Amino acid sequence: MDKKFNKKSRYILKALSDASMEAIAFTKKGRIVLINKAAEQMFQVKLKDVRGKLGAIFFAKESRAEVKNRSVKNLSGKYEAIALRSDGKRFPVEIRVRKMPFYGDVVRSAVIRDVTEQKEMEAELRKFKKITDYGNYCAIITDLSGKILYINDFGAKIHGYKKSSLIGRSIDVLHIEDQIEKSREIYKNISDRERFSSKEVKHKKRNGDIVYLLMSGALIRDKENNPQFLATSSIDMTEIKKAQEKMLSSFMHVGRINRKVNILLDLVNHNLKRKKDIYSLILNSGLRVAEADFCNLYSYEKLKGHFNLLFSFSKNSKKIKFKEFFELKDKKLIRKIIVDKERVQGKKIDKDIKNFCSKIKLTYYLILPLKIRNNLIGVIFIGFKRVDCLTTQELKILELFASQSSQILSVL
Repeated sequence: MDKKFNKKSRYILKALSDASMEAIAFTKKGRIVLINKAAEQMFQVKLKDVRGKLGAIFFAKESRAEVKNRSVKNLSGKYEAIALRSDGKRFPVEIRVRKMPFYGDVVRSAVIRDVTEQKEMEAELRKFKKITDYGNYCAIITDLSGKILYINDFGAKIHGYKKSSLIGRSIDVLHIEDQIEKSREIYKNISDRERFSSKEVKHKKRNGDIVYLLMSGALIRDKENNPQFLATSSIDMTEIKKAQEKMLSSFMHVGRINRKVNILLDLVNHNLKRKKDIYSLILNSGLRVAEADFCNLYSYEKLKGHFNLLFSFSKNSKKIKFKEFFELKDKKLIRKIIVDKERVQGKKIDKDIKNFCSKIKLTYYLILPLKIRNNLIGVIFIGFKRVDCLTTQELKILELFASQSSQILSVL
């Protein structure tokens, strides 16, 4: 060891570094001059046992070449490596290196931070992203200050942005002026109460248009139970709101239309957990919105090319089991449902459906496709005993009903 770096210099340097909560190591020509108490604890070693040894001993085999190269070239800056504890345990670290003059000498100081928890959280975030990136709802994660850390494709799209242009910006960029305070209050409630559910909020698109969202949120904590992130998920209610406004101006029977819209709002505002209860809610809502007599919910199995009956509901609330009527021979009807994903309606039904309907004496039927990103996931069959047609406005409401049902079923 260089005589210039005497005992007094080491004593002063160690006293200063021991005051730090972060692990610090000092090296000269790649060899350890001293380490502070935090570094002794991190690597489970004593200074007397490592002084004079190469600093690379603190790192796993795959990281030693980079550590040595940076030492030889006397490089400063931040980088990551895999550290090695004295008992053989490996863990990821972030290292910040700088050259430091001290008592007429120059040493390299390395502040070493264990980033195991950060890496674990990043891995969890990647899992979360895999689930939500293709979801048909808006998902956003922010830090506690409101800075956007993640937004999924759907969320960025409905706001008119690219994902990359929102990351790092304040969540306020998505809020309209008169609701910024309300939105901040919502986020404060998440921090105080851990979560909230079903709050209707208004966001703005990049072009200034309004987006109506039904939002739920939760607080995410780390292993030490410290608050870390705020996560929200929202259903786009814009089309329902637009339909509500349009229907209010188009229909004379405002009360009736409002009831239908409120049924849809109640549908997306549900807090049910069991699949059976959700199926029942969807079909009951369909009966009330359509003012129909019978409703069936089917899932579609693409590989097998047929539909499975999930749930049946009738106006008198009695559950009815029927033969699955989609095993039919009418190729045009099959194509319209499966390939074109269009609604099917009318009174002239092919033989299988006609026999099916005769058991409950339906006079009119409507088949609504359930789609996620234009992929068919099922259908809802609605039957009427006394209706022989539906108006354009009624069909639009039912298509909104099918759209909201699709979003609900997509996350089951």
